[in-house]
Amino acid sequence: MNEEMMLISNTMPKHPKRKFHQYSDENLQKAIEAVRNGAKIRETCRNYAIPRGTLQDRLQGRVPNKARQMGPDPYLSLENENKIVQWILQLAKCGFPIKKQELISTVQKIVLVEKIKTPFKNGKPGQKWYKSFLQRHPQVSARTAESINKSRAKITKEYIKSWFQELQNFLQEKSASGILVSPSRIFKAEESGFTDGRLCPPCIVYPYVKPPRAVAESMPPKWILGKSDSG
Repeated sequence: MNEEMMLISNTMPKHPKRKFHQYSDENLQKAIEAVRNGAKIRETCRNYAIPRGTLQDRLQGRVPNKARQMGPDPYLSLENENKIVQWILQLAKCGFPIKKQELISTVQKIVLVEKIKTPFKNGKPGQKWYKSFLQRHPQVSARTAESINKSRAKITKEYIKSWFQELQNFLQEKSASGILVSPSRIFKAEESGFTDGRLCPPCIVYPYVKPPRAVAESMPPKWILGKSDSG
């Protein structure tokens, strides 16, 4: 490159890199509600990391009350992502945190079943998608981390009481608290029975590829016939 070309190149204005605002829909709605309840705009913008112009546009109705997209458009639809988020949060609430590989495998199934066009190899998202997903849904990281910490906690009297209290709260939210007072719906796995005195039907496992018809017909009513290589 000669000196004239270098001079032109150095004097041409640089295109600034595009910036993405990293704030969630939840924080945006909280900020709008706070200002409507009397909070100052400048302080609210600082507390929720919302650009002042963005908040004013929403308050004055110039732009719909929806957060600006964080990063590039996601490959899954908003509906699918919301379903995945709710699935993760519900399981975390029950004490079953979803691991990274489980999340990626679930997304892969959705992509393949719904035939969604993505750059993922074999429909399986990579580390870049995973990080972007957590940035779009920070509540997932917080709730999952909380559940993992609980699952690693030592088993104490206080921990067990807390677990049952959380279970009761969860069932009440789902309008299913009747389960706790219905003996026929409480299963004790170690005894293979229910608290109302009923037992699970016997299960006989035979070392057959296909159990003989005579054996199957000789089974008492409600008994279960199984098969395995070793019996």
